[in-house]
Amino acid sequence: MIYAAKFFLALLSLVAVAAVYKFPLKKVENREFVAQIIARAAKGMKPSFRLKDDGSIVINDYENSQYYGEIALGTREQKFNVIFDTGSADLWVASSQCDSSCGRHAKYDSSKSSTYVANGTSFDIMYGSGPVSGFQSIDTLDMGGLIVKSQEFAEVTNAEGLGAAYKLGKFDGILGMAFGVLSVNHVTTPFDNLVAQGLVDSAEFAFYLGNSATDKGELVLGGTDPAHYTGDITWVNLLSATYWEITMNGMSVAGTSYATNAKA
Repeated sequence: MIYAAKFFLALLSLVAVAAVYKFPLKKVENREFVAQIIARAAKGMKPSFRLKDDGSIVINDYENSQYYGEIALGTREQKFNVIFDTGSADLWVASSQCDSSCGRHAKYDSSKSSTYVANGTSFDIMYGSGPVSGFQSIDTLDMGGLIVKSQEFAEVTNAEGLGAAYKLGKFDGILGMAFGVLSVNHVTTPFDNLVAQGLVDSAEFAFYLGNSATDKGELVLGGTDPAHYTGDITWVNLLSATYWEITMNGMSVAGTSYATNAKA
């Protein structure tokens, strides 16, 4: 499904007048982030990114960018913390069949769900840090109280490609918020299913990223939360209905130019 190809620069996408559903987000605490950096430095570990030949950055972990929220799969519900990723389109969580690479994360157990439907299609995805693999399954998905029926998702059985970033991280999986064309197995995305099943009045979502324990972040489904912005929303055309990516003619702060003809 292709939504209106417009994007608000502050990750507030589209204005809504219909009811919205607020989805609380959590963030890795700054003190924990600093402790991780100190520990890595003490071990002689280098910063967790590398530059590719074309100058782009490949992120190898999610330190201090771990904004995550809780979803549930199955009947009875099995709860998972997931990163809502605007750069991918698949939902995956650790499987009860996962090896030690999944650490102590919450694991989906199909035998405990009365709404589970087997699929079995292989799931293989490549992140900047390495590969993740498993298989597809189908079950009920709870997103902020909105119940999606028959959501196809991946049970990950090998997460070695994510390394310690996942094994020690706060998130149990990833829920892709990009366009469905990016899905590994051409699976209908959770947000597309929210729209198709009439669970939201408008095909819109927005992020507010808080920065402290008292300033909670949230994912808003079905619109935006005016409490988190002032003024009018600015509309910008997307480069394509794949990623939430735009052409930026320029950016300046206090009269100083920092970018021209860039992508954002």
